[in-house]
Amino acid sequence: LQMVTQIPTAFSTKTIDFWTTLANADGTVNSLYNSGDGIHLNDAGHQILLQRVINTGLHTIVKNGDDNDVNYIPTEKNYLVDFNLNSTLHPTSGNWNNVNGFAVSTPISLVDDLGYSSAIQVAITDNFSQSNELGAPQPSGTIIFPATALKDAVYGDNTNPIGLITLTGLNVDKIYSFEVFGSRKEVTDNRETQYTVTGSSSQSVTLNPSSNASLTSQIVDIAPTPNGTLTLTVTKGSNNDNSSGFYYLNALKLKERNLVI
Repeated sequence: LQMVTQIPTAFSTKTIDFWTTLANADGTVNSLYNSGDGIHLNDAGHQILLQRVINTGLHTIVKNGDDNDVNYIPTEKNYLVDFNLNSTLHPTSGNWNNVNGFAVSTPISLVDDLGYSSAIQVAITDNFSQSNELGAPQPSGTIIFPATALKDAVYGDNTNPIGLITLTGLNVDKIYSFEVFGSRKEVTDNRETQYTVTGSSSQSVTLNPSSNASLTSQIVDIAPTPNGTLTLTVTKGSNNDNSSGFYYLNALKLKERNLVI
């Protein structure tokens, strides 16, 4: 009973009232919310606890990670990158990193999906043919990328058979995985695109972007080069039967995690 007054006095707004209506004046459980043992709450009582947490917005604060905690040392980090037609059409807001245009670009420093800055930089280091806004208008299924990341892309063709993305400043004591998405709406031919990540080793995957709104491909656990670099080469796949050889990159997620030996 003493704690009922001491906790809110000591911690002010950093408390949630789990007492009022749930407890009687003598500290026993209100019979309306008693599970039957005089100690634990029933479902109705737990619903009140849940709603009071929701009312504080605490879950949103935790999700957004916006306290800039200097002690933030996660074992895994995610970086989200959107490849845009230009700087004004369909950039993805929040803790996304937007690369604009299709030509060789100035490196930009990445923030992770909680908004924390990093030493990692990304840039287009070999031109794509062009960029467009002809990707999937909306995601479907369980894909993690929002509509703004799906709608636009950098793309190449037979006249420009390779596009190249370079990431620098990577931690050589970590390993990295890529989840890539490519899309071109309202087409039915095979525009298979091959994505190859090269660091201390190399790994390739393919994805058909034709009318794709739900599928991604993943490259898992690649160590960077000794100087902390990874490259992502984008080109047409062997099953691509489009006469122009179109290939696409709309968005990617880079995951950094500890190397487990």
